[in-house]
Amino acid sequence: MICQSAINAKNFVYCLTYQGPNETTIYFNDNTGHYHSHLYLLEGAMEVAASESKVATETDQLETPQVGVVYDIAHTKGKYVIATTGNVGAAMLMVNPIPHDRSLNVEVVNSTQEITATDTRKTIVCLTGPVTVNDKELKTTQFAVVFPGNTATLTMEENTLCAIVSE
Repeated sequence: MICQSAINAKNFVYCLTYQGPNETTIYFNDNTGHYHSHLYLLEGAMEVAASESKVATETDQLETPQVGVVYDIAHTKGKYVIATTGNVGAAMLMVNPIPHDRSLNVEVVNSTQEITATDTRKTIVCLTGPVTVNDKELKTTQFAVVFPGNTATLTMEENTLCAIVSE
């Protein structure tokens, strides 16, 4: 697996990663900076198992993430995650809360809209860009924060994606 970027957005780190074809990656999903609470598959295909050991068994939970769906993988905390690709690779977004016991909400959007932060901040992460937030351009991997009590206008062109992360 190649971590193309790991960016600290203050209350979480987001990683854009790529796992090549016919590759298996095993990691222990726990602790601040290493615990992935959410997964979003941008393209490709993979299977993911959560196991008490570095070897998945038939009784371990197996998931096949689909492109375009945000997966809450909090249930894998404190377990080994075994991610396997077939004959195609997989590009993904992974979100790591800081500290690791923080609960986050992650939504991926692809349309122009107003983002309002009421009680907690909302962070807009550009996954495929460029996109515009309040007349400022964000390129892929960049982020903008909407603080409580504020609203931002998110303008998106065709084939762009953003993640909206909040508590």
